[in-house]
Amino acid sequence: MAEVSKSPCESGRTMRIMLSTAMQDQVRKAPRTVVVDRVPWELFNEQSARARCQSNHDQTIERISERGGFDATEAVGVLSGLTWSELSLIREDHAHRILSQMVHLFRRGVLTGRLSVDGAAL
Repeated sequence: MAEVSKSPCESGRTMRIMLSTAMQDQVRKAPRTVVVDRVPWELFNEQSARARCQSNHDQTIERISERGGFDATEAVGVLSGLTWSELSLIREDHAHRILSQMVHLFRRGVLTGRLSVDGAAL
């Protein structure tokens, strides 16, 4: 995965994105496959994302991180608010592409959930 420069508002903390065995095989066969293995923590700072995490998983975002993170489709659901039935239509490789774009937009300042340089929520 190509490294994208970090925003000055990023703490460096990330949420791990897990790969299924099938996705790992796909990456081995097609090394140029878009894979997001970490997402900036600040994307999950938005209250609605934290609330979806609690309601969908019955765990805090911190606990999910301790347990290994999300798969790509779960992360898209938490960040976007899509329902589980809507998420079932998204393949894992597409979820990685969506996450890649979300991270890109976050780093450009387009998505919410950011912290200002002094750490206050925007």
